Amino acid sequence: MTNITLSPHPPALSTHDSLILSHLLSTSSAPSPPLIDPALPSPYPPSVLRQESSILLPLVHTKPSPPSSEVGSTIALLSNLITQHPSNASLRNNRAQAARLIVGDDLRVRAVAESSVWEDLTRAIELVRGAGREREGKVSKAEAAVAAKALAQRAVLVGKYARTWAEARSPSHTSPGTSFHTSIDSLQLQSASPPAQQTLDAVNPIERNSRWLPHELQGLDHDAVEAFARRDLEAAGRYGDEGARDMAVRLNPYAKLCGDVVREATRGEMGGAVGEQGGRKISRLSQ
Repeated sequence: MTNITLSPHPPALSTHDSLILSHLLSTSSAPSPPLIDPALPSPYPPSVLRQESSILLPLVHTKPSPPSSEVGSTIALLSNLITQHPSNASLRNNRAQAARLIVGDDLRVRAVAESSVWEDLTRAIELVRGAGREREGKVSKAEAAVAAKALAQRAVLVGKYARTWAEARSPSHTSPGTSFHTSIDSLQLQSASPPAQQTLDAVNPIERNSRWLPHELQGLDHDAVEAFARRDLEAAGRYGDEGARDMAVRLNPYAKLCGDVVREATRGEMGGAVGEQGGRKISRLSQ
């Protein structure tokens, strides 16, 4: 029987292969056409924007979080405007953000399912995409900003659902998905989040059930749910949200694996990374 001796040093990638992999993992190499046309005017009438800003002002200036009554009034006023302007994606995105302050972010909760959060975000995204299809895929800066925010909000909701699924499956879940959930939490800092939700749950536990999930998520396994959130982040990036775009690249499982291969090969070219017993030292997946 032939004995096989493993080299303590990893096989080094050629400079050419390293450059190719680095390009593939770069956030600036996505082969997608530019979606934003600066020459296109905003479809949102200035008079409606002024009303929208006036309605949202109390929420913006209330620290640390506005009372439920104030949020409820804001949602009611936005709803009135949406009735008058049903195709205004900005109004729907902001109503969803305000509603999350009351109902929370858990898609398995009935209050979230019965709210307008998911429907508003999805409708806002569809409105912008629909407008783009009428202009060879191009949208205005204002439309792109709304779509990016709506997509990022939806990614937070779906990402949090993926995390609760993983935690329920294993409290000590430490797979590469853990960095996915950590990154979703960091994205949430840029979006509305109900700070009192954990306290409310402790006082009055809320029933959670997957039957309240949006139909788009029904029947998906954990990996498919994470992929859904990643696609929303990637789309937000194409609409100009660089933070979402970078995060989507970092959360791509293939990017993590390839990035680890590149780093390991680089160590080999620099003399290798050898453990105490002469074995190969494997770096952790990127966070």
